[in-house]
Amino acid sequence: MKTLVLLCCMRDAKLAHLLVARIGQLQGWRQFSDVLLSFEAEVPVPIQEGIMSLVPDGVRTSRVRPRSADGWASRRAETMLSVYHDACDIGSDIVRMDPDVFIRDAGFFDALASAGSGVSGKLMKLHLPARIQGKPLQFVQGGVSIWGADGRNYLANLAEADIVDYKRRFRELVECEMADRGKEYEYFLTRTEDVILGGVLAMQAGLQQTGIPRLQVSPYDVLKDHRSEKWTYGDHVAGFEASGALAFHFEGSHAGRRETMTNMLLRHYMETGSTAEA
Repeated sequence: MKTLVLLCCMRDAKLAHLLVARIGQLQGWRQFSDVLLSFEAEVPVPIQEGIMSLVPDGVRTSRVRPRSADGWASRRAETMLSVYHDACDIGSDIVRMDPDVFIRDAGFFDALASAGSGVSGKLMKLHLPARIQGKPLQFVQGGVSIWGADGRNYLANLAEADIVDYKRRFRELVECEMADRGKEYEYFLTRTEDVILGGVLAMQAGLQQTGIPRLQVSPYDVLKDHRSEKWTYGDHVAGFEASGALAFHFEGSHAGRRETMTNMLLRHYMETGSTAEA
């Protein structure tokens, strides 16, 4: 049995509601013994309780101390580590999901069983070539990540001070191979928690990284120049479905298209009849 970790800000509240309901539709709760929810302080308590009410009896539900929106924006890795520490205390493997993920079918839950003992998910290389200890930098993409026994031990022993120290020294620790892209490297290597926790620091610790085939797919996997406004909702969905992935990640924050992608995901729930609460 696993612990589901779900983070929710005010603008993702509807997506979180739909995701939790979708897990019930697909009978996915049999995989989980616990759900740990981390809400931004701005999310009203009735909305929080509405999401929690969708979790069936028999699955323990708990909330961590509300996060501030500013803390998530400026200290993503540190904030995520704090949530992971709470999840580690539960004592079961952790499945972290973002609200902007749409689960295509029940095969998604079967795929979770192929996770390794470290950190597992969609394993990918940074689009900017970089190396850690002589090895190409790779990380488990955000959206869906699974932390096994070794992964939980790594997280439990990682301190906020370790992240602060890494951010201060990242240019010494990471070999960035494109000198003219310094600002982009700085952003991805110091501001994105999946690259920091599931990539750089995991590799430094010697943590096993396991790729799960077809676990999830993102716009940049299926659309060339995915930031272009020429791509419609239909283009995104056609690309996602053709990929054969088990979950579609309607992400857009790094491309400045978060609202656009959120609206596409809401439309996809409506058009697939996936909005009914199970």
